[in-house]
Amino acid sequence: MNEQSLLNAIAGSTYVVHLASPFFTSSEAEELITPAVNGTKYVMEACKASGVRRLVITSSVASIMNPTAADKPVNHIYDESYWSNPDRIEGLGNYPKSKVLAEKAAWDF
Repeated sequence: MNEQSLLNAIAGSTYVVHLASPFFTSSEAEELITPAVNGTKYVMEACKASGVRRLVITSSVASIMNPTAADKPVNHIYDESYWSNPDRIEGLGNYPKSKVLAEKAAWDF
C-alpha cells in the first residue's frame, strides 16, 4: 500500500505481472477493497512512470460471475461484457466486490 515502494520496485523493469490481492474472509469491506483497488492503480501508475512495455494483471472470475439476476447471460457464457454488480440486490461478498472494483479501476486507467 506504499505507492513509492512500487515506483522503486518497478523502476527499470520492462515487463510486470500484477498478481497480488488480499484473499481472506473479512466483515470489513475496506480490508479487501482498498488494497485491491489502490494496489492495482499504484502498479499501473508505476508502470506508466517507468515506461514498462507490458503489464499483465491477473484478475478473477469473481469480477464477472455475479451480475444482477436480470443481467446474467441466457446462454450461461460469460465474457468481457459481463460485470459482477457490487450493488446487486442479492448482495456480493467483500472479495468478489474487491475484484470487480479493482478490475474496473484497471479498465478505467
